Amino acid sequence: MNKIRLERHRQLTLPAEIVEKAHWQYGDLLEISYANGVVILTSIRKLPEKTIVKSLMDYAGACKGAWGNTPEEVEATMAEDRESWDR
Repeated sequence: MNKIRLERHRQLTLPAEIVEKAHWQYGDLLEISYANGVVILTSIRKLPEKTIVKSLMDYAGACKGAWGNTPEEVEATMAEDRESWDR
């Protein structure tokens, strides 16, 4: 466990290891909170738009054709899979 000292003007220096693990960079804005004796720092850096999933429906159709393209092909694939199961 790392230890840090509260310096003059209430300044803290965070260990480099923690900063690297959190992927924080110079200038990042952090939110700080205190509850039940625990201080929590949370990055409020905005994620790039392409990494944000807006809803579960963003995944709709992601596996289209994985088991077949027609109901018959899907049923045949499922039947093959069921046959391979150990019973």
